[in-house]
Amino acid sequence: VEQLEAALLHEKMEGEAIGDVGAARQVVKVEEQGLARVEEVHAMRKELEESSSQVGDLRAQLAMKEGVARRLEAVLSEESQALAMTKAKLEEVESTAAMAASDWQRGLQVAEADCQLSTWQAQAAQHNLEEMVTELQEEVLVRQKQAVAQCTSRHEMQTQKLKA
Repeated sequence: VEQLEAALLHEKMEGEAIGDVGAARQVVKVEEQGLARVEEVHAMRKELEESSSQVGDLRAQLAMKEGVARRLEAVLSEESQALAMTKAKLEEVESTAAMAASDWQRGLQVAEADCQLSTWQAQAAQHNLEEMVTELQEEVLVRQKQAVAQCTSRHEMQTQKLKA
């Protein structure tokens, strides 16, 4: 009986040991799965940290590019203002040039009119001089005739005096 009891106790212990081994195997499987999950979580955390680092780098790059974009917008705004001022100045210069050309044209027309007037005045003066020369020539002829007549008259008087 004792041997039977010992055999039963041995079988019972073996069964419990087998059950304990099975339970231990189950626990080991669960622990291995838990460990695998922990490793997955660590890998995910590492990827997340790397992604966070990359996001931080990308944010820094984005901030730099936004700064560059703001500076470019400021430069573009300044250039647009300068272009608008240049355009306004060009329009002002064109307007001034158009007025100067118009004034020059009017001045040219006035100069042409003055030239024509001077031409007419010169022609009138020449005509007047020609008339004066003609009048003077006529007067000179009259005086020459008078002088010749006087000389002739004196000469005749002297001739008569000499004859007498």
